[in-house]
Amino acid sequence: MRIGEIFNDFERSLKQSSRVANHWFTFSKFMPEFLADLARVLTNEEIKHKVLAILNEELGSDIGAKPHYLLYSDALEKIGINTRQIDVKSIETFKSEFIHLKNTCGDLNPLVAGISLGLEIIAEKNIEYLLKYSAFDDESERKLKLTPFFKIHLINEKEHIMKCISNYELIATSADNENIFKIGMKTGLDFWKNFWMEALYETPLSH
Repeated sequence: MRIGEIFNDFERSLKQSSRVANHWFTFSKFMPEFLADLARVLTNEEIKHKVLAILNEELGSDIGAKPHYLLYSDALEKIGINTRQIDVKSIETFKSEFIHLKNTCGDLNPLVAGISLGLEIIAEKNIEYLLKYSAFDDESERKLKLTPFFKIHLINEKEHIMKCISNYELIATSADNENIFKIGMKTGLDFWKNFWMEALYETPLSH
């Protein structure tokens, strides 16, 4: 199933918007912690620098800037939805898969480069989906589009993707690295399929 196909028959409602909001808020709080975990296992300093740069942006890299999860929460308040952290099965599954891969893959640099690109490669489309399905009607979608969270993300995701592509270029030096990279990238993409199925339909995909 392609990620875009998940959205074909989904209808918006206030209850569903609240569900999507809580899932994304939980994911957005999880990401800085996960990026820090990725950085810790890296031995390639150039890749580590790019992962940490994305981490800093997630946390609000400018003095006084808010972390992205708080910007998202502020955005949802504009349409009357309060976000909260919840248990998200797809995130827990993803964390377990990363631990398994970390313990079984030899070189972790291509693994991390692959996971990072898998998470970021559809970032622009993710933000489009998030804008549409965090809202419950056209007017709430219009209000969300004007908030700092969505303004920032509609611009910055291309930069994240380019950082991840340059990381791939750094590790694409052998067939073994390519294979580990592909495993990592598939893990990242599979996470998004599971996440959106859970956020929209309450049923993560099985592998």
